Amino acid sequence: MSDDLIGQKLGAFTIKSLLGQGGMARVYRAHQHSLEREVALKVIRRIPGDAQDVIARFQREKQVMQKLEHGNILPIYDYASNADYLWIAMRLVEGGTLGDHPVAPEKTVSVVRQLASALDFAHRLGVIHRDIKPCNVLVEKGGDHLYLTDFGVAKMLEQEGLTAPGTTVGTPEYMSPEQMQGRELDGRSDQYSLAVMAYQFATGKLPFEGSLLEVMTQHIKTPPVSPRRVNPKLPEAAAQAILKALSKSPADRFESTVQFAQALEAAMQPTSSAIPTASSGGGRSKAPWLLAGIALLVVAVGGLVSRSSTNFKPGALVFEARVQNSSEVQVRSVDGKIRPLGSGTRPHFWPGGQKVVFSSGQQWVVQGLEDKKPQKLMAEVSDGTFAPDGSNLVFVRKGLQRQALQQGKPNGKPEALTEEGSDPSFSPDGSEVAYISEKAVWLVNVKSGRRRSLTAPAVGEADLHPSWSPDGKRIVYQRKTPKSSQLRLTRLEGDGDDTPISLPKDCGSPEGPAWSPNTLIVFGSAAGIYCVAPDGTHLQRLVQPPAGVTLTAPEWGS
Repeated sequence: MSDDLIGQKLGAFTIKSLLGQGGMARVYRAHQHSLEREVALKVIRRIPGDAQDVIARFQREKQVMQKLEHGNILPIYDYASNADYLWIAMRLVEGGTLGDHPVAPEKTVSVVRQLASALDFAHRLGVIHRDIKPCNVLVEKGGDHLYLTDFGVAKMLEQEGLTAPGTTVGTPEYMSPEQMQGRELDGRSDQYSLAVMAYQFATGKLPFEGSLLEVMTQHIKTPPVSPRRVNPKLPEAAAQAILKALSKSPADRFESTVQFAQALEAAMQPTSSAIPTASSGGGRSKAPWLLAGIALLVVAVGGLVSRSSTNFKPGALVFEARVQNSSEVQVRSVDGKIRPLGSGTRPHFWPGGQKVVFSSGQQWVVQGLEDKKPQKLMAEVSDGTFAPDGSNLVFVRKGLQRQALQQGKPNGKPEALTEEGSDPSFSPDGSEVAYISEKAVWLVNVKSGRRRSLTAPAVGEADLHPSWSPDGKRIVYQRKTPKSSQLRLTRLEGDGDDTPISLPKDCGSPEGPAWSPNTLIVFGSAAGIYCVAPDGTHLQRLVQPPAGVTLTAPEWGS
């Protein structure tokens, strides 16, 4: 394949520059004009009568990635082909790979936690990656967020063919013993590879080194040296967790990658930094009916409403607790403790997750998770939201007769964005905002101001609270009808289908949906705060309120 593709168009994409290459595929930076965004375009050239296994793996990668919508798995935007080429369009991540950056030992837990979550999600869908290694993990530029990529040799358990037992693929330094021997694999093989990475980052060395044959033999027969002998600062419990995940027999490892990550995190961080519970002082305005009921709140992590094998541990949550016309903003920490911040509505996490912004009285305020009092940000603002990178914000300015959307840099001069609007939500790349106008969901480009309608509720219906999915492909929103309320999901690509999310009646009337970083949807109701997969499966109640309290407008922290 020559670089005469640069400057040319493949389908909806104009190729701009070469980012990298490996094997038969090249990855380009490209521009998608229909959505005005930059993407990574993985391209393979069709060679008649040659490299058909490579093409088949390329098509397999597309099939696998379409199933895997997770906050730590690289999102796929599009797949297409013509007579000469096949290509996959993916999110452009410009921070390089873990193979490009040294990972400090103290970052090991963060890496393992993110990749374990992604792998556990894939494993529950019957997908084994089979090539876990640092160069297959992309790093968000300027941050620590990771994306697992390169599912070209992944195995889907229900399929045979290229990935049948006896076929050995992967990278020897990170391969499990059973993978080396071409035996049947399950998710514990990926766990072993992840443990090799954990060993490497915690010590600065791979567990096995030498020639290719020596490395393969050691993976199969030789117990690894304890990582604590290489790095004496590593806690003994952390070393034991890594060694357990590196067991030669899959039966001796953890049951899942998430269990491995939890064991390692507990060993590396034995002390908790939980958010404190509410104190009696501070001069904060309190809702007595709500504070009296705090002790009755039941955190139901792990208490599934529907039957499911999901063992899900959510991050921090901020939400609004409401009784009649009174509302209070509350935060629930990762360890399940609830803390009220004060009277207010429409809470959002400040970029970085250490502060919360919300509307209180006639102003928009910000409050640190451990602060006693909020600080004023803006007057006459009823709601607002930040771009994912924190560089821009859109807020709802109250007018005499209606609300308008304005935008601006933090501490900068605001500019008009729309003449009417509410409930703003930024796209993942920060280029567009979904919002409510004329009781429907609209999109507006923050640079050009170009608007387009997305939904069309019937007479008597109203759409509320749109939220953009982490991969930028879908928007979830609430549709309120005269008799009930439902969550709906609309796709921004393809046919743009718009469908309801089926929920059991005991969930109550759903309100204020939002996406989690790992592509679950969180919502509130009089029955509590719930999370659910986009297809309506894996429903789980996270917080159960006292009688008479409605929990709404939840937002999931990182």
